[in-house]
Amino acid sequence: MPRHGISIDYKRRTALYRLFDADGRLLYVGITFDLRNRWADHSQRKSWWEAVVRRDVEWHETRYSAEAAERAAILAERPAYNIAGAVEVPTPTAPKARRIRPAARDATDDALKATAKRWRKSKAALQRADAELCALITEGRRQGLTLAALAQLTGFSRDRISRIAPVRKG
Repeated sequence: MPRHGISIDYKRRTALYRLFDADGRLLYVGITFDLRNRWADHSQRKSWWEAVVRRDVEWHETRYSAEAAERAAILAERPAYNIAGAVEVPTPTAPKARRIRPAARDATDDALKATAKRWRKSKAALQRADAELCALITEGRRQGLTLAALAQLTGFSRDRISRIAPVRKG
């Protein structure tokens, strides 16, 4: 299975390997582009590595086919130490398989949707209030209210009032 944060070349030739103990028991099934580095990693991190006495390798032309063969082998042969792939998952159809979303994301999604809906309603209400306020400022200017008076009533600057309702000369 690909490691998180690593870009994978799915068209690259990939090895599927099986590791066995002295009794012929299948310990682990995996895939890699580089057997030497992968096995060195296992030797440093896996407690069961000391028991490995036999390694079988088959090469696949693409990572896609190697992943499919790995999943099938894990499900059918039940290696002792595989965790990833031990339950059936669909074969990826794109270079990157979709990640399963944690349940907490559903609550976050719901909160985001609800908040976005409130924001849209608030934005629409603000736009209506803005249009009404601009109309009233324009009406106030038409009736002779000064920039200073309108600024004091609205809390806007005189410059903003003059942009909303410029003085008409003539």
